[in-house]
Amino acid sequence: MALNSQNVFSRSIMVIKFLVIFMQFSHTLAQGGGFAPALATWYGPPDGPGSGGACGFDKDVGQSPYSAMISAGNAKIFLSGHGCGQCYQVQCSASQFCSGQPITVTITDECPGACNNVPFHFDLSGHAFGAMAKPGLENNLRQLGQVNIQFRRVPCNYWGAKIAFKIDQHINPNYFASAIEYINGDGDIRSMQVRPANSGQWIPMQQSWGATWSANINPSTKGPLSFRITTSSGKSIEADNAVPANWAAGAKYMSNVNF
Repeated sequence: MALNSQNVFSRSIMVIKFLVIFMQFSHTLAQGGGFAPALATWYGPPDGPGSGGACGFDKDVGQSPYSAMISAGNAKIFLSGHGCGQCYQVQCSASQFCSGQPITVTITDECPGACNNVPFHFDLSGHAFGAMAKPGLENNLRQLGQVNIQFRRVPCNYWGAKIAFKIDQHINPNYFASAIEYINGDGDIRSMQVRPANSGQWIPMQQSWGATWSANINPSTKGPLSFRITTSSGKSIEADNAVPANWAAGAKYMSNVNF
């Protein structure tokens, strides 16, 4: 069957327009440009800190610098854990209780299941959800349960906090794993390497889950341990001697660098 050249040309133009729109939208999310629509809900106690469970941040979300300004994200935000640590501005103006002013939250958890019924869903801590309200109307806003919001990706700024390494509870002489917190800028991790003190070689690490990265090590491995972190934009930084020689499961160690 002969092709209609005019139809082919029209379809090509439509495809090009779609790709341009998609790329512009992706760029907006990545670079903190204009706001995009999403749905927001909240969980936990009304003024609670939320959770760091799916990212490995645990109860740190209630402490500075997160200070309970956190959110779980659906699949397009959580990104199978690669969205852990990313920061977003969110704001609501659809209700009389909304302040219309943006707040900044960090992604520290996953919102699965029904949260994926919409393209972008933020399940905020009770504290963060209330922070979108006009002063004194926090509970009025929470009573709505959900609200349409606008969001955009922004650089993380933890006000001088150093990158932290939270050692996994399940380490052993052959296995090392740690969650990484307080990465300024991109906030996330694309790849990681670890270098023991008794080796000049960088050992590749793999994402285990959330913001927890792991490596198989030799029982003779000696600390302190240094790390090379690369974020989603390709920026890299080295945290020398960030974890001491006597590292312990469940311990948290502050490095001497911020991103």
